[in-house]
Amino acid sequence: MSETSSEVVNTDFTASALLVIDMQNDFMHCNGACAKMGFPDAGTPILPAVNQLIDAAHQGPNKIPVVWICADYSPEVVGPAFGAKMMCFPEAVCTTQWGKKIIEQLNPATDDIFITKSCYDGFHDTELAEILRAKGVDTVVVTGILTTVCVESTARAAVFEGFHTVIAEDAVGDTPNATKAFLERFNTFFGDVQKSQVICQRWTH
Repeated sequence: MSETSSEVVNTDFTASALLVIDMQNDFMHCNGACAKMGFPDAGTPILPAVNQLIDAAHQGPNKIPVVWICADYSPEVVGPAFGAKMMCFPEAVCTTQWGKKIIEQLNPATDDIFITKSCYDGFHDTELAEILRAKGVDTVVVTGILTTVCVESTARAAVFEGFHTVIAEDAVGDTPNATKAFLERFNTFFGDVQKSQVICQRWTH
């Protein structure tokens, strides 16, 4: 993937923000809802790259905003169609305080931004777009899980909201084949795909 996207076109990384999606107990922890249903942990393998991006955003000269987008799929907050789909799963996902908590291997800063979403798309029915625009952001770097569910839904929405969108290719998690197909499709039709190291270099220099 990096061979076809070694340069980011029309992207000003000084006006960017980092989106960290669904790195929560119910999706990643061995006692979480997804593990109980037999879904593999797609988040732990990408933790080093996600942490690298968070550190670069926090420590770089431009103080890149870090946005934690977390799921709350409690029955009282989700829409009817999405809620009906959630009921198909044998375990409730992201309905408890522990399940919704960010995984302990990640440490948000006190001045980071926190967005709660009630579906797969982090922009839907949230203030995310308004917050980013108020901070002068025109580019988002997207990380998290699952690549073909919440990452893809949020990344596409970001493009349609007018934000240049970059996927950190080694900081999104899913099955390898699913991630590969998404990255190729997104790079062709929607935005850019870059390695975390390249993004970090742009933020710290």
